Amino acid sequence: MKKTIFMVGFACLLAGCSGDSDNDTSSVPSVPGSFKFSDDTGVYYSPDMNGTYDAESLGTLALSCEENRTQYYETENVYVFGNPDLPDSDFETAANWVENYFQDALDVMGITKEEFYAERTHARFLARNRFFEGLIDLKDDSSSSYGEFTLPTEILETSDTEDFNFNRYEWAVTLATYTDAQTVIDTVIEEELDFDEYSSLNIDDKIYVCLHEEDNDSYWGEGTYAGIVIAAPSVNPPSDADELITHELIHTIQTVFTMDASLVQPLPRWWLEGQATYLSGMGTVAKKKHNEYDPTLVIYSFDETYVDNAYGHYALAYQYLEEANGRETLVNFMSELKALVTNVYSDEYPWDIDEYLATENYQFTNLFNATMVDMDGNPLTVEQWRNNYHSYIDDWSN
Repeated sequence: MKKTIFMVGFACLLAGCSGDSDNDTSSVPSVPGSFKFSDDTGVYYSPDMNGTYDAESLGTLALSCEENRTQYYETENVYVFGNPDLPDSDFETAANWVENYFQDALDVMGITKEEFYAERTHARFLARNRFFEGLIDLKDDSSSSYGEFTLPTEILETSDTEDFNFNRYEWAVTLATYTDAQTVIDTVIEEELDFDEYSSLNIDDKIYVCLHEEDNDSYWGEGTYAGIVIAAPSVNPPSDADELITHELIHTIQTVFTMDASLVQPLPRWWLEGQATYLSGMGTVAKKKHNEYDPTLVIYSFDETYVDNAYGHYALAYQYLEEANGRETLVNFMSELKALVTNVYSDEYPWDIDEYLATENYQFTNLFNATMVDMDGNPLTVEQWRNNYHSYIDDWSN
């Protein structure tokens, strides 16, 4: 049950974005770069081949970058991986896009490149998740250890089983999320037989791009902890590369700034896609059309129902919150949310899967209720936002 819930939360982030293909590859200024061989440099898109492919961390369409481990294209801020049979221009174009739009994504989110990399650290997300799983599996005796880590005495002395599970979880997720990268990597390599070298779990201060070869417009790209997964330009060229690449890079920033080592993504889908759509310049629906859809009901990707320009509705909802609270408040909200421990053992956490899938992450709800205001400066709760969404937009429109 625990693992299932984690994956559901993470799947919300990796929902694909439409590419609207045409023949325009949105030419941007060229940047210097070169092809390099992974065996020479030790740089790969994914961890060691002996490890298990982890779609949740690396991207659901990125398997080709796990299998093709020969070469990549490098520029100042970007690594581009993919099938070496693709034309060189695909790698060069993708690198040019990211080089030109990475700063745009950082700017609209109100953070610097240094802040982004400091938050992401040099440990792959997979490494932190494996570190977390090793800690959470520790038994209630002093001989149980994971690397140099054992349960603190105050946890071992907890007599109540529910309290013990809660304390162990809280300790494990916090430690795995914030322990320095080198310790995380060294511990995982020491304890896990399928990882045997530092480079397999290290991540450089680059945006890792994987080129997939699907031609499905409804799943053109996705943002991951390491970077973005996008369609190879020769296979499925986008019409608005500037908006789409910025959109996916915003998803990358969201992952880095909100997700803890347990793979819980606390932001609902309407926020994830609304923020990425609005800040990337993809536009919102007209306020007068708000009654056509209620974005606040879309917590997970499978909550979506077909409607024209659903992403524009998400963007309208996000725009309201940003204008009422300020962009800095919303970005800070994300960082504060990551710092909260998602207590899966709390009485507040719905263990029934149907109940879980019908509600936001309760830490998101608590922080939202304590932080957000409406356009008049009055406190705004998730319940009020959902129950009265159309009234808020009506008042805003007039």
